Amino acid sequence: MAPRPRRLVVASDAAGEWGVQATSDSAGSERSERAVDAALARVLEADRAAQRALAAAHEEGERIAERARAQARRVAERARERIAGAQARVQAALQAELDALEAQARALPGHAEPDAAALARLEQALQALAAALTGGAGVAGDGARP
Repeated sequence: MAPRPRRLVVASDAAGEWGVQATSDSAGSERSERAVDAALARVLEADRAAQRALAAAHEEGERIAERARAQARRVAERARERIAGAQARVQAALQAELDALEAQARALPGHAEPDAAALARLEQALQALAAALTGGAGVAGDGARP
């Protein structure tokens, strides 16, 4: 008598776990069915273990990435602080240099704020220059044209 064919049944339980079960119409093949069931159970458990390991590796990767992002933020903040410090030092040095140059300029002979007479002479000189450049036509003492 020929052995009866076996059937594989794929089903999910209430928790949504899928499984495969071999069935046979023959009572004599029950031992081989148990071996197949055991092998399938081992395969399914190995798959679940691999899924758990993959999830754990993903979580560890996320933790590593977050630590790297935090370190990058600390480095960027430190760089901003150092740049701001360098800018402040350069600005202070430039201001000191400008102050020294202004002091030198004030110490030069003939350096004084112009008085009203000097401003009037400057105005006359500018009008004469404007007249010379424009041919002298229409330049009045108040700068208006006739």
